[in-house]
Amino acid sequence: MFRDDTSQVRTGPPPRTTVTLRNITIGLICLAGHTRIGPTLHRIRHDTALLIAILGLENPT
Repeated sequence: MFRDDTSQVRTGPPPRTTVTLRNITIGLICLAGHTRIGPTLHRIRHDTALLIAILGLENPT
């Protein structure tokens, strides 16, 4: 899903930052009422309106 295992960064703050961002992303998806994280992430890549809705922003169009 996030391909954490392919990261070349192993020590220091960058891995922690990556984990924090991943957890925030999953949390926002869950708060928006989506229970299937993987398929939702796939849809977000192709559906900007879904991303905007999950972030709780208003669609400018």
